[in-house]
Amino acid sequence: MSTLAAGLLLGLAGSAHCAAMCGPLVLSLGGWVDPRRARLPPMLAYHAGRIFMYLLLAIAAGATGRALSYGGFGRAVSVASGLLLLILATGRGSRLVPRRGGIFWSLVITRACVAASRSTRTRPLAGQVAAGAVNGLLPCGLVYAAAIAAAGLGSVPAALTFMSGFGLGTVPVLLGIALSSSSLSPSTRTRLRRLTPAALALTGALLIVRGVVPPHDFAAHQSVFHHMH
Repeated sequence: MSTLAAGLLLGLAGSAHCAAMCGPLVLSLGGWVDPRRARLPPMLAYHAGRIFMYLLLAIAAGATGRALSYGGFGRAVSVASGLLLLILATGRGSRLVPRRGGIFWSLVITRACVAASRSTRTRPLAGQVAAGAVNGLLPCGLVYAAAIAAAGLGSVPAALTFMSGFGLGTVPVLLGIALSSSSLSPSTRTRLRRLTPAALALTGALLIVRGVVPPHDFAAHQSVFHHMH
């Protein structure tokens, strides 16, 4: 599985989580835009800002992973990242984040979101980009999981590729919610929620294999996988 495909899978599988957490905010975008104008450009600007923030997180995560790789800890970081994703897949990841810190950060980002939303009245597209970028910083276990996976890849280019796929994978569901002005049906949310732990576990397993298997053997396994598909 390629790095981009892994990111896309995680983003798409986590769409139900994104819909639950960000759906109300995305639905409110219609109120920031003149109803006589097309809603699609501002919505795309919003998601562009969100993905841009994910790319900034990818640079930080990839640089951290790369620095640890230079110190000889690259494979250990990959295994540790994989194990953390497996923990998140079990639904116990909330214990890893201090609750008070998460609440404080949520309040800070919420106020920033309000300020960004007000700017859309005078600068619709720029305001949407700002709102999306701020939204990308909201405390979110799925984004943390993606950043952990990006760090485990051990390089900035790989982290950027993975987080690009992750961000793009979350767009279809959120964009569909905004354009239809309605939420996902309960059955659809249930199906997607079942995919999220599986995608986290799969990504975690790949990172663990990447850290345990020697680099040359891992590259050979990837080559065989691509030829088979």
